[in-house]
Amino acid sequence: MAQAPDGEAPGGEAPGVEAPVVEAPVVAAPVVEAPVAQAPVAQAPAAPAAAAAAVTTAATAVQVQATYAEAIRAAVAAKWRYEAAIRAAVAAKMRYIAAIQANMRYIAAIQANMRARAAASNQFSASESWASSWQAQSVIQCESGGNYGINTGNGYYGAWQFDYGTWLSNGGGQFAPYAHLATPAQQNYVAYQTWLARGWQPWACA
Repeated sequence: MAQAPDGEAPGGEAPGVEAPVVEAPVVAAPVVEAPVAQAPVAQAPAAPAAAAAAVTTAATAVQVQATYAEAIRAAVAAKWRYEAAIRAAVAAKMRYIAAIQANMRYIAAIQANMRARAAASNQFSASESWASSWQAQSVIQCESGGNYGINTGNGYYGAWQFDYGTWLSNGGGQFAPYAHLATPAQQNYVAYQTWLARGWQPWACA
């Protein structure tokens, strides 16, 4: 067993001498900062904003639909006006065509009348030339004294003394119902037609 050096008390302490106090180093405890609590940010409820947006969208959709419907109505009205204009144009064209056709019929009637007049004039020319011959004049003078308007009531009429049947059968009906009611040229024409068909046989004076 080792001995303590002289002058030292057992236990290693010198008598009467205090052992120096060795302070343990002070270890600073880490500073733990308490978390800073942030005040919650107040947010507006999402539901009312979404509802407002939905209402706005719906209103816009309704407005667009109304505009579209109005455009459709305008287009339909324009189509009706167009169809009405087409019908009016077709009716006007039909009236124009009818007027043209009526005018053509009128012109054709005038032309037919002119041809008939020309034909009648030619026929009257031939009959007048025939009626002016000495033999025809002798018959007229013998039958009626040359009186184209004579009607004695004996059943014979006019300068050539036609009976009713002979007058009508030789074309006199186109001029008058009885010979004495027709013009001298017309009576001469019927007499000429009768002469062409039968010669002088119908007249006793011939």
